[in-house]
Amino acid sequence: MMRDGIQRSALHLCRWLFVTTLLLVGACDEGSVAVAPTQWSLLSPDGRLEVRVELLSDGDAAAGRLVYSMTRDDVPLVGQSPLGLRMEQADFDLELSYVSASRRSVDESYTMLVGKRAQRDVAGNELTLRMANSGGDEMALIVRVHDDGAAFRYRVFGEGSVDIEEELTGFQMEEGARAYMAPYDLSGVLFMGVYEQLWRQVEAGAPVPQSSGWAMPALFEVPDSNAWVLITEADLDGQYAGTRFSPRPDEAMYTLRFPDESEGQGVGAALPTSTLPLTTPWRVMIAGDLETIVESTLVDDLSRPAEPSDTTWVRPGRAAWSWLTQDVVSDILQREYLASAVEFGWEHLLVDANWNLWPDYETAIPTLVSDAADLGVSVHLWYNSGGAHNFSTEAPRDRMLDQATRRAEMARLQQWGVAGIKVDFFESDKQDRIQQYLGLISDAADFELMVNVHGCTLPRGWQRSWPNLMTYEAVRGGEFYRFDMNPPDADTHVLYAFGRNVVGSMDYTPVVFQEALSVGGIPYIASLAQAVVFESGITHFGGRADGEEQQGYRAVFAAYPFVREFMSAVPAAWDETLLLSGDPSSHVLLARRRSSTWYLAALTGNGDAIDIEVPLRFLGDGEYQASILEGGTEPTSMVRTSSIVHRDDTLRVEVPAASGWIAILSQQ
Repeated sequence: MMRDGIQRSALHLCRWLFVTTLLLVGACDEGSVAVAPTQWSLLSPDGRLEVRVELLSDGDAAAGRLVYSMTRDDVPLVGQSPLGLRMEQADFDLELSYVSASRRSVDESYTMLVGKRAQRDVAGNELTLRMANSGGDEMALIVRVHDDGAAFRYRVFGEGSVDIEEELTGFQMEEGARAYMAPYDLSGVLFMGVYEQLWRQVEAGAPVPQSSGWAMPALFEVPDSNAWVLITEADLDGQYAGTRFSPRPDEAMYTLRFPDESEGQGVGAALPTSTLPLTTPWRVMIAGDLETIVESTLVDDLSRPAEPSDTTWVRPGRAAWSWLTQDVVSDILQREYLASAVEFGWEHLLVDANWNLWPDYETAIPTLVSDAADLGVSVHLWYNSGGAHNFSTEAPRDRMLDQATRRAEMARLQQWGVAGIKVDFFESDKQDRIQQYLGLISDAADFELMVNVHGCTLPRGWQRSWPNLMTYEAVRGGEFYRFDMNPPDADTHVLYAFGRNVVGSMDYTPVVFQEALSVGGIPYIASLAQAVVFESGITHFGGRADGEEQQGYRAVFAAYPFVREFMSAVPAAWDETLLLSGDPSSHVLLARRRSSTWYLAALTGNGDAIDIEVPLRFLGDGEYQASILEGGTEPTSMVRTSSIVHRDDTLRVEVPAASGWIAILSQQ
């Protein structure tokens, strides 16, 4: 151990000398300089992660192009990869020349109402390289390196409007290495751009089986190391469109592409148009071991802070929701679900599509909202985001697109006492839809409305910027058991914990007992464990919660009262999240803390069972009551055992293949 420490100290010293040399060279650009710098290095605060940027020399075929690479403890994570932008008005590709460089430290703290951790402490180092093209136009490359990853973005200076034609950013990964990702949704069909394709394991460099490309995020293993890289984007605003990977990586070089023309039923431009100065989204590379990947908050850390405001009306929690198991959404049915929310201790009731077709809904909805408020339950209403960008007939439509119409509707909802909205069917990552997302989230905050987006894009840090954004779908979730349309299996559920849910809240709509078992072979204990493994600012329980005694939650609760206790207590917002064990190809075991109580949950894939010993050193001092929930002899059965544990103990976790496991550790 001492030898390892000496070697690491020597390594850090060598890096410091290297960076200092580059800084001294860079400092010479003021005054009489014969040669401008062409290489720069930026280290993470702990010295382990390094990003190097190079301006290729005159003798290179790509002279004047910026490239970068990333290492961790000198192990290559991302090989030399291209940078640059092409616009109709100016290109920042070849023939770039150095203008200036500056550095700063990033040190900030903020809190989140939802997500994997409440308190966020951010430390990083930032390098800004200013470059000019052959026409004298200037662009900056801004690079950040944190202990849990790195990111970069472009800033184009000047005035006037610009049309972006191509972003040249690439990510050179190790060809043939394990990679986990999902295809972007098929071109020209309903539900495009909603990130609901199934995740899969592929070899890095493999082509996507469809022309639309690979979606973000994407997780890559670094062979022969204990390192992984998850690539995504953050702080996307209305100046840009959402991006993804091109369909055919060239020798595992993953380059970016803009949306298809066909997205959103052909509405809106595929290529973004912006006004200078332009700042693009961060290109994010979360990097490290799997614990670092899963526990990272880098997407939020890189995103713009929320404006100071009163957020006491933002209320994370659990919701009763009838749509998954009932075809008819009526006032009578919603009152049954309201009664269940009160009985089970859930904070919210979501009324899904077509509530505006109720007789006298303008009276019935405010009355339901008022009655629910008297019982301590908040009511949320569903909306179609369309517009011509989707052809779904689910209603109400055309109330969330035009800003004046949207704000008038939100003012009415506020008058009724509605707590939040679920807005669905965006179906595009084009710039016009990104602007719609941000406009409606911002407007909703003005009227104290929480927001849940469905049929939607990927989380990109907006939950930090707008605390009223509670959750996103962007996943093939529990509803696919109802449709019986290639629903997620046990392997997919494990992948969600290492991929999709890493970057933001995920409205999977978990705990679908009967349908998940009958359609997908998911035992009850695995459905239950999803309530902990899958993070969502509002957890919408997908199972049936009306008055039918022989179906849904009531039947399960009657047989297993401890399941009702669990679902009445499990939080939707967390103070801390830890990955205790896992691999995207086999299993995940997470620990999430709320106050002094820890919830541990495991999901296994279709392959092997797990039998592991978990040290409990993350616990505080004193005794903890451990309540263990496991599967029984049948897929529908569950058992509970109890014991006293301490932080010096270990906990044995035995889970069959394609199953689940839960432990609640309550400080005594």
